Amino acid sequence: MFDCDHPVRARRHDIQPALIVLWFLLQPVPAKAQLVEHADRIEAVTARYVLVVKKQPLRFEVSRDGRIVLAAPDAGGGFYFAEGEAVAFQTLSRFSRKGSELELQASTARANVSVTYHLTLAPEEIRVRAEVQGEPNVERVGERFTLAAGGHWYGGPVDQAHLWPLEAHEWSADPFLATSNHATPFWMTSSGVGIFLDTYDDVAASINRGGDGLFRFAYLRAPAMHYTIFVGRNIAAARDLFAAAVGKPKKRPPDFVFERPVWGTWCQYFGKVRQSDVLDYVRHIHDGGWPASFVIIDDGWQTHYGDNQFNSKFPDPRAMVDEVHRLGYRLALWVENFANPDSDCYRQGEAKGWLIRDAATGKPARIRWWNGEAALIDFNNPAARESYVSGLKSLMQRYGVDGFKFDGGDAEYWPVAGAPRGPALYLTRNRYTDLWAEVGGEFELNELRVGWLSQPQGLFNRLRDKSASWSEKDGLPAIVTHGGIQSLLGFVFNCPDLIGGGLDEGFKPEEELNVRWAQAAAFMPVMQFSYGPWQFSETAQRTIRNFAELHGKLWRSHLKPLAERAVQTGKPIWSPLFYVFPEDEKAYLIRDQFMLGEDLLVAPVLHSGARERDVYLPAGMWRDFWSGKIVPGGGTLAAVPAPLESIPVFERIRRRAAHRAKQEVSGLSLLRGQGAHGLQP
Repeated sequence: MFDCDHPVRARRHDIQPALIVLWFLLQPVPAKAQLVEHADRIEAVTARYVLVVKKQPLRFEVSRDGRIVLAAPDAGGGFYFAEGEAVAFQTLSRFSRKGSELELQASTARANVSVTYHLTLAPEEIRVRAEVQGEPNVERVGERFTLAAGGHWYGGPVDQAHLWPLEAHEWSADPFLATSNHATPFWMTSSGVGIFLDTYDDVAASINRGGDGLFRFAYLRAPAMHYTIFVGRNIAAARDLFAAAVGKPKKRPPDFVFERPVWGTWCQYFGKVRQSDVLDYVRHIHDGGWPASFVIIDDGWQTHYGDNQFNSKFPDPRAMVDEVHRLGYRLALWVENFANPDSDCYRQGEAKGWLIRDAATGKPARIRWWNGEAALIDFNNPAARESYVSGLKSLMQRYGVDGFKFDGGDAEYWPVAGAPRGPALYLTRNRYTDLWAEVGGEFELNELRVGWLSQPQGLFNRLRDKSASWSEKDGLPAIVTHGGIQSLLGFVFNCPDLIGGGLDEGFKPEEELNVRWAQAAAFMPVMQFSYGPWQFSETAQRTIRNFAELHGKLWRSHLKPLAERAVQTGKPIWSPLFYVFPEDEKAYLIRDQFMLGEDLLVAPVLHSGARERDVYLPAGMWRDFWSGKIVPGGGTLAAVPAPLESIPVFERIRRRAAHRAKQEVSGLSLLRGQGAHGLQP
């Protein structure tokens, strides 16, 4: 609910001249390119790559070390749509060079319509701008590249990462939105190329549409487009160039978020949660000695959606929060960006113009979300945002609440006819998603599941709700594929959703699934429980508890240094194997293992009933995490034991001084042995 008791502070939108100077100083140094013209092409040769501009039809090709790493199809790369017709870019008519910038002008398939490109050549990237001229009604403008030149492709929407690698499947999004889970218009390839659309404008993208073997993207309802091609020595380098461009995290969540598991009421009570349920839940955690950092009261505590006030099921919220604190935990509340019509938030927002409005009527634009009909709070309006944030802070002051789970923000709920009026800044649906993320960033304790270009916020991000299943699409196996790509897209402080899943109400929790989920999550940045594991067998409880406690030890030995490194460099805490071993062709197809940092290889059990599994070890020497046994890499270990009590984990052995190696063995012994409660298989 909006809070009108706090004065609205004006927000500064002016940019100081000094900041402008700083921005230019931080831009990549232009590459010194040698330009060579041939009859059919122009070659721009730099120290790191060669850009080839084919003249007829106009198309681009990039090579590195004598190998083509990115190429448009022979039929041409650029295109636009007008009046429902696709129009191809055709012949290069002229070009000029000014410093590091190339200007290209080409004809199109329509008379009197041309396209102008501006290409800026930097040492490891090519910044591209293009605009169609002479066409009054451009519906979209875009580019095409062949999938084959790039090798294996990854990126884009997190919730489609089970399509691994992307070129082996078909994927299309028109428009491409930040919805369901994090999504960023960045794609990376095993050839060492990254393509980044640094924009909040509406775009579309597809991979292998109809089996055409192409990656294509387009800017919608616009005559111009811009994008960046990163050219790295491998996929890891290309990804890191992107991370520097989008922005590394400015901060990270507090230690307690990582060190001990998060707990939430959703799978235990769903939307029927009461104050007595919360206290019973927290006492089960406490009396059972389960490690915990904070507890989230999920959906079901508010009077109306949009009104951040406790309903009658919570007769004494202050006493409840005090008891949670007394037992040693923090408490967070679920909140949303929607205001249903029966809420005070809606009535106040309608009167003050604090809701996204219908462009035609000027009234709040109604949309349907999973809890009915609502309007979106306009966080682009400084007064609306200030009031909303102040309302949340008043909850913290009045009741002692410690933070919030920020649900929603999905761009798919943006009203088609919605358009901010008045002095508000330019707003698109993907920008709206990140405005919601910025609201979350105003609180130290936050949780979000959707973002577009919000990586620099350094938020606690989770995977979207997963099904309580073994499904590769949205169950346990998906936490490895989805979470790995989420990390590479720069959302590095992430959580593999609720242990055991919890997408739909009424599911029956499966004991083995919860055990295997907890084992995998223990090696990821954040663990989060919901369904109380005290309801499982003693054996399952013991195993889950062992891995929850191991997670805390891993925080001190591995995760914390990696989290601090993420703030300094933008590098992921955990990742797919190919990020650490980009020269290993087999690593690109491994979708059921992951790396924690550069040294711990985790092979979770992702199939029901499995008590052994094959494990691929890249070249080098490896140490079994549990037994200490040394094994050589460079191949697949068949039928590695994986009893229900454990999963295969291996540590890479580096070439270091002998005393350093001894220290590492000693450190690992603290994690296994007594510290891990005898988890050895």
